[in-house]
Amino acid sequence: MAQSAIPKISNNDGTQEVFVAVKEFECIGADPPYDHPHIYLDMG
Repeated sequence: MAQSAIPKISNNDGTQEVFVAVKEFECIGADPPYDHPHIYLDMG
């Protein structure tokens, strides 16, 4: 059975709101090297 990939959304500009067109995603904060590799939110 094929599984769809969960998109990873970042907010490099630090905006207050980010609009996404999916029902499930992972919030990773900022892209490397400014991210924290052990913390992310699975939203969905």
